[in-house]
Amino acid sequence: MGKPWQTSEWRKKRREFLKDGTCEWCGSTETLAIHHKNHFNALKEYKKILTKQMREYFENGKNREEKQELMAKALEKVNLTYSYLCPNCGNSVYARKTITPKYKCKKCGEETDEPQKKQTAYSRSGIRRELQKMFLERHKDEVDKIYHQLKEKSDRDYMDFKNVEILCGKCHFAKEKGLVLCAICGENYHKPKYEKCWNCFTKTTEGKRIAQKNREIPYTHPWCNKIFNIKAEWWDIEANPQMCCIEHCEDDCNNCDVALKNWGA
Repeated sequence: MGKPWQTSEWRKKRREFLKDGTCEWCGSTETLAIHHKNHFNALKEYKKILTKQMREYFENGKNREEKQELMAKALEKVNLTYSYLCPNCGNSVYARKTITPKYKCKKCGEETDEPQKKQTAYSRSGIRRELQKMFLERHKDEVDKIYHQLKEKSDRDYMDFKNVEILCGKCHFAKEKGLVLCAICGENYHKPKYEKCWNCFTKTTEGKRIAQKNREIPYTHPWCNKIFNIKAEWWDIEANPQMCCIEHCEDDCNNCDVALKNWGA
């Protein structure tokens, strides 16, 4: 089956679904679009199925001999690396060339010749990748079967417009950018972690303070007469000819005749 949104059947159903619809965010009827809340990521879903199948296949000691066989083969293919840890507190130790005991803990100061040896995360992830690769070679049919069932269900849900919302072009664009419509003014957008948009925020006491702090003030450079906008917060520092050159001018100060002439004066 091809991509659902490329079929004439889906396009026909889409026209019917959007007929007499309105944007669920702002109520607009202009350039309506269907936003699917669940996006099927083929590679991500396949990896999830593979991981789950392998975990269930070997859990509670099942198929122990096969797991040992695959693990032995994986260990042969991975260049194992280790980290050495303090036997007292479990933190990293460092090796000394001339002093004994050879290792000393960076945290508690414990000295030892026999630190704990632990495989690094790099080695563990390498072993896991090799295990999954070899497991897939043996059980690909089962994994593919589950994946295709999930994909078919996702395509059916897509065709039936399950878990969707109707948005106008503007709101849909904002949604794709991770923004939400301001509940106060109903016109502007903001990140979900904020309670209101910037315009509404600047009407509050705290917002007015921050807006005043961040406002830009035009500064005419006394040497070259270029105009730069400097934030009020940094005016005392950057409203200085040399600092303005460094912070705001696009020209290289070391190659600017005007700057070199005035800096050396």
